Amino acid sequence: MDMTSQYQSEQSLPPGTILDPVAMLVRDRYRRARHWRAVERIGRYTVEQTLRNSYRQYHSILDPRDQELVEASGIDLTVSITKHKTDVLVAWMRDLLLNSSDAPFVVEPTPIPELSSSGKAKVVQQVRKKLLGDGMAPGPQGIVDMVRQLKAQQLAAEQDEAQAASRAMQQRIEEQLVEGAFRDELLPFLTNFALYPYAVMVGPTPEMRPVFAWRGNRAVQVLEPMLAVRNVSPFDYFWSPDSSSAGKGTFDIVRERMTKYRLMMSATLPGYITANVVEALKHFALPETNRDWLNPNPDKPMVGSLMWGLDESIDVIRHFGLLSGRELNRYGLSVDDGEYHETEAVVLGMWTIKLMINPNPNTAERPVYATAYQRTPGKLPGHGIGQIVRDIERAFMAALRGTLENISYSVAPLGEVDYRRIQRYMAEDQIGNVMAGTVVPVDPDPANGGRPAHYFHTVPNVTQSTANLMQFFIDLADRWTGLPAALSGQPVGTGVNRTFRGIMALYGNALKGVQSALTNLDIDLFERLGNAYFSFNMKFDPDPDIKGDAKVKARGTSGLLQKEVAKQNAQDTLQFIAQLAQTGDIPPALLKWAIDQALVAAGVPLDQFPDESTPGEQQAQQQAQPGAPGSPGGPAPSPSPLGGASVPDSNVVASSAPGQPV
Repeated sequence: MDMTSQYQSEQSLPPGTILDPVAMLVRDRYRRARHWRAVERIGRYTVEQTLRNSYRQYHSILDPRDQELVEASGIDLTVSITKHKTDVLVAWMRDLLLNSSDAPFVVEPTPIPELSSSGKAKVVQQVRKKLLGDGMAPGPQGIVDMVRQLKAQQLAAEQDEAQAASRAMQQRIEEQLVEGAFRDELLPFLTNFALYPYAVMVGPTPEMRPVFAWRGNRAVQVLEPMLAVRNVSPFDYFWSPDSSSAGKGTFDIVRERMTKYRLMMSATLPGYITANVVEALKHFALPETNRDWLNPNPDKPMVGSLMWGLDESIDVIRHFGLLSGRELNRYGLSVDDGEYHETEAVVLGMWTIKLMINPNPNTAERPVYATAYQRTPGKLPGHGIGQIVRDIERAFMAALRGTLENISYSVAPLGEVDYRRIQRYMAEDQIGNVMAGTVVPVDPDPANGGRPAHYFHTVPNVTQSTANLMQFFIDLADRWTGLPAALSGQPVGTGVNRTFRGIMALYGNALKGVQSALTNLDIDLFERLGNAYFSFNMKFDPDPDIKGDAKVKARGTSGLLQKEVAKQNAQDTLQFIAQLAQTGDIPPALLKWAIDQALVAAGVPLDQFPDESTPGEQQAQQQAQPGAPGSPGGPAPSPSPLGGASVPDSNVVASSAPGQPV
């Protein structure tokens, strides 16, 4: 079965029908979902308010009440802790996730506890063949031993086949991720994940995309179906009130932008209803038609004109959810009226321009995934950095304005002047403007008291106290977000905090919150996305070599930090042992172990080297000193069967208990 065969053919509404029933239903669901997002609360604020607050904090756009404080103080400086913490976390996640060429999930064969039915039949045939070929029965115990041996061999063969199929499937999925531009979509997704109460990704969905293909002796551009993923702005995602997570409620809606050119091209693609696309284009091309028929995304403001250019976009609604057979039958889909099907519908204005039943082999799984930096039980939206540091940032800005205002009293004069004594020597617009390096003539003191005409006041300087208060709020943001200051490259403290090993020892507990957030990525996005790719390939890919009994697991992004720490620890250990090796007091086996550990942490496949020619052993032989253990004249170590560190034979014998093999 071809993937594109799942698309609905080009059909419009039956003649005489005025209203599009699916378009009406989708528009109604969109209104209800938008209202739900405007009233559902996360703490003090609704989801809609939280989205806009996070957006404004990241871009240093002040709220009206904070703007009044700025106007009153005259200090319009803004320092966004939200942006700083978000950028630090995103840079850290990009380094962990995108510096590796591997997919974020891995395909592994399902453990085979016993033989399959076909495997058991093969064992029976092999036993029968051996018995008939030998011509002599080996006895009851011999037959039992033979069956056990053949079963073990057949089980190992089936496991090897499953492992080979899993590797082929893994390679195929990685190719599809590259074709679908997964890494490009993951970059903005990570920013939304860190900043907003939720981040959304859609896919894999079959799309027709232009690619180059060889036709004869030249390359031509053709349209081919491929599985694509797309990052979705949190402002453009809406869900049904009964949704506890993405894809688990009655429907999910994504608001998109499509240009006039893209709409014209889509009219010729499978799955789109050509007549409805043409009617919608005619309607919205009229000068009196408002093309901003949905609320715009603040990231992408609507730009309209009298003439609809090819590069100008318009909102469309992409609906994922349940539709009954009564609605689908009117579009030529042969389903029972009482049945409900997972469908994808694209609506523009009053027209359904695309309608198809979910092509995912797992029809209950929608291609919509959402997760949060900190999940909220029972709710789809959670908590992002924008929510966590909102009050801390406002308090920090109040302390900053107070600091600068107090400094202004110290750097600018504040005092009084006896106007009667200086008025005839200065113009009216100069009175009160005191400049350094000037002499101002004044009349004598009428009271003969010798008092100066100018009196200056000294305002107490509290900048140190307010600076300490600012630092307190910064430290509070570090604790509340779980992102220590050293993640941004700042040295913190002295002594143990100045070394990598000491810092990582302290980070072991400090980064638990970040590791929990990365676990949310594994569970809510990577594992579900990998299963969707796996299901598509199992059903639609014609290659039988990639199909087998396997399952998809997330690689575990929370464990990537431990890998980086292990790599650095291995390098530190190698440097330490190499320095001691210069004295001749280190056995070559220990040096070989340290080298092998560093190579393994760096990704060198030591299992592909024979034991006697591993880089670690060669380096150990070069570093060996005369008289050292393992050198000529010293006790010879025995090689490890696993290619790891060698140990003296005496240690092996001593570690073996009586009656156990060495």
